Amino acid sequence: MVIYSHSRLSDYENCPLMFKFRNIDKINEKGENIEAFLGHQVHEAIHYIYRKTKTGKIPQLKEILKFYKDLWKRNFNKNIKIVKRGYDAEFYFNQGEEMIKSYYEKHKPFDENIIGMEHKIVIDLNDDGKYILRGFIDKLIYDKKKGVYEIHDYKTSSRFPEQADLDEDRQLGLYALAIKKLYPNCKNIILKWHFLKHEAELTSSRTDSDFRRLKKQIIELINQIENEKEWPARRSGLCDWCGFNSICPEYGN
Repeated sequence: MVIYSHSRLSDYENCPLMFKFRNIDKINEKGENIEAFLGHQVHEAIHYIYRKTKTGKIPQLKEILKFYKDLWKRNFNKNIKIVKRGYDAEFYFNQGEEMIKSYYEKHKPFDENIIGMEHKIVIDLNDDGKYILRGFIDKLIYDKKKGVYEIHDYKTSSRFPEQADLDEDRQLGLYALAIKKLYPNCKNIILKWHFLKHEAELTSSRTDSDFRRLKKQIIELINQIENEKEWPARRSGLCDWCGFNSICPEYGN
């Protein structure tokens, strides 16, 4: 039984050969890109804020920044790739620090009714064991008075999407589908993205019709993956960041 995720589906859409290298052949990737590394460290720092707050004491900003700095030093290594010319690790570290400062000041005192951080979801789309997906919600909140669940996602990239992109976003749409199924008392679900670099928060929602369409799209894509025979390489602007470009027959040609 294969368990899929939004990231696995995206791997295939971006490049079937990359999907094969990563998910079928299980080849070790050559390094991690700095953008992904930055995202992981910032996510951990934000989660640390809420873990400390849960103990009954709101941490000071300087404590959070020290946690972030120590985490960065502990995890950074020579295999982390910086693709963009003219940038160094310090530049990305400073970006992360600014994002954490901004988030801290904006959301203090962190008193949301949080159900979970990195909340794991597993959903069987057809309840037959054939189309199973899993994922992790950055932050899940429940508003008891309104019966509304909020699915939060943190973004550290420079890209700032249009509202239409968010209304079609598969990742949080999939998470919403799982929450709707898991909590029958759910009256509404709000999807919320924190674009940390832009100090912006955007929201979206889904209708029952949207959920049906999403399920259909995911099932069709999984069927396409299951029936793939060729696994072609798909060249794009993402190739320089790929951990398999050293063994890709198309890269550099």
